[in-house]
Amino acid sequence: AEILLCLDGDQAGEMGMMKALSKLSKEKVPVRVVDYQGDPRDPDDILRDDGPEALRKRMSTLLEPLDFQLSYYLSVKNVSSSEDKSAIIRHFLPILASEDGVLREDHMAKLSAALHFDQSALRIMVENEASKKADVPLDSIRFSKGTAPRASAPMLKRLTRRLANAEDTILYYLLSSQDARDYVKEKGNP
Repeated sequence: AEILLCLDGDQAGEMGMMKALSKLSKEKVPVRVVDYQGDPRDPDDILRDDGPEALRKRMSTLLEPLDFQLSYYLSVKNVSSSEDKSAIIRHFLPILASEDGVLREDHMAKLSAALHFDQSALRIMVENEASKKADVPLDSIRFSKGTAPRASAPMLKRLTRRLANAEDTILYYLLSSQDARDYVKEKGNP
């Protein structure tokens, strides 16, 4: 069974669809979104104004969740801003990391094209995110006596997450900024 998400076509309805998509994706519920094609009217307004056939036609024009979410972000974020671009990528990383095969490649291509972001850099970030999910549980890591300070599992998890985020940030700047690559070439490897 698949859910067809059809809320209002206005800004509040789009925000509602974003929240619903987030919850449904966490539960792994198959869902597609009705494409309003810029029409801000409610489904009942379409039914009242244009009749049942117009509503049926509208309900048959569907988008994949990623396409709707990407379109939403592109309408509310400034994709020339590095901060906004980074926020959009952070939103999609867990989604892409949970996908595999052709679907992941297709979605990475759409995202990189829409954001004017290097697809190979995005692939590295997605693979890094996917590997985080496959990591060994931190509480199973054992240090031999005297090799590392004692740290709690939550502390190790926080430190590991920070390190992964730092790696993602460094890779992002190295792959997207000529200035960053020039700086690394100039300073060399320590």
